[in-house]
Amino acid sequence: MAWILKLTSGDATEADRDAFLRWRARGPEYEGAALDAMRVWQHVGTAAAISRRRSRIPSRRLVLQGGAVAASVAGLAFAGSKLGFLPTIQDAFADYRTLAGEQRRLTFPHITVELNTRSGLSLETAKGEGHLRLVSGEAAFTARSRAGPILSLSARQAVVTASNAVFVVRLDENRTVVSCLEGSLDLLMPETGQIKAGQQALCENGHVATKAIADMEAVSGWRKGQLLFRDEPLAKVADELNRYKKGLVVVVDKAAAQRRVTGVFHLSRIDEALDHIGNALGLPVRHLSPFFTLIG
Repeated sequence: MAWILKLTSGDATEADRDAFLRWRARGPEYEGAALDAMRVWQHVGTAAAISRRRSRIPSRRLVLQGGAVAASVAGLAFAGSKLGFLPTIQDAFADYRTLAGEQRRLTFPHITVELNTRSGLSLETAKGEGHLRLVSGEAAFTARSRAGPILSLSARQAVVTASNAVFVVRLDENRTVVSCLEGSLDLLMPETGQIKAGQQALCENGHVATKAIADMEAVSGWRKGQLLFRDEPLAKVADELNRYKKGLVVVVDKAAAQRRVTGVFHLSRIDEALDHIGNALGLPVRHLSPFFTLIG
């Protein structure tokens, strides 16, 4: 758990990450302890699992004490990642990551990546140059080459390749969304096919549904520092704004959650956007702290 806290603190270095990987490689008991700690970190209620792989259990009292400490640590870590102050466990081990409200631009040979808020990206160096993996969140990719595919991207259940294309990939809870803005790219998994400019592929449960992008600006507005909503329910808008804000925005009742929102909002002024939405819908907006807002 000390390793997990260190690596998710936001101050960890690549040397810390490498040291943890060496620690895990000492033997199966270390790897087991690491996996248990990650599991506890992700699922606060399973703190007792941290001792399952241990071959020796000193005493019931020590186990209970250790479980309580682990639960407290895991609870803080889980809350920290949920509120955007700490990376998620997946992002902690990604090569590049962003927290709530952060964006990052990465440059590789013939490839540019714009990493959006609360996202993680890793290099799959074992597969060669140009092989990337979107660990979480959302990113825009630009590939420019005349020599064939130079970018291979894995994004949960989807794998795409591109040579000359601009596209956005987003990982939602249960699906991977690939939106082609320019050029074209090849989809290799979960099904084979081509995604052309203006098309969007929804990959879910091993299947792909391809359709025209409903709103190009809504898909890529974040690249210009804006979020665009057209007749979206307030609940969905609040969820999206939560991705860019440290803390939590809560819509307090079901009726308010179904109210419709249309507008363009600046990512650098999320609180101002919340006040504007409240005024437009006639709903109270209460900023209980810089990190906790109630609507409705």
